[in-house]
Amino acid sequence: MGTRLNQIVLNGLTFQYRQSGGTSAPPIVALHALGGSAESWDEVAAVLGEKYRVLSLVQRGHGGSERASTYTFELMCDDLLHFANAMNLERFTLIGHSMGGTVSYLFAEKYPSRIERLIIEDTPPPFPDKSFEVPSKPSDSLPFDRLVVPSILRQLNEPNPEWWARLSDIIMPTLL
Repeated sequence: MGTRLNQIVLNGLTFQYRQSGGTSAPPIVALHALGGSAESWDEVAAVLGEKYRVLSLVQRGHGGSERASTYTFELMCDDLLHFANAMNLERFTLIGHSMGGTVSYLFAEKYPSRIERLIIEDTPPPFPDKSFEVPSKPSDSLPFDRLVVPSILRQLNEPNPEWWARLSDIIMPTLL
């Protein structure tokens, strides 16, 4: 079964997602990096789709998902919760790359009972010892909402101390 592009309204915003694999197979949700989109998971989904139902969510402000007035990791976690509920996913494997990885481990901290396995690629838990330069005005030619960049980088530069303190709430098997 090939990858299909779908749309869904979550908490008042329209999101796109890609789906591959059988609908009765064990579910995997994949979250892309800053500036990416669900297509970045197509090669992985082609392989995993043989045994799993792979759902790649296009996060707010990216690709064909709706632009929003506010971008935070917490709001992206809420988007993921609404998505999992809409897809009737009680428990699922969560894979996140970079920005999607940060969303993934924050979601796993907040909703550990929902995550069967956690896979984080290319992102450490934020801690305030490395600072990212926040551009005054990112390029207008970006394939995503430029307002995502300063919002996300500010949060990475001044992470909520609870993010680090709650790492021990991640109790599911985890691959970094």
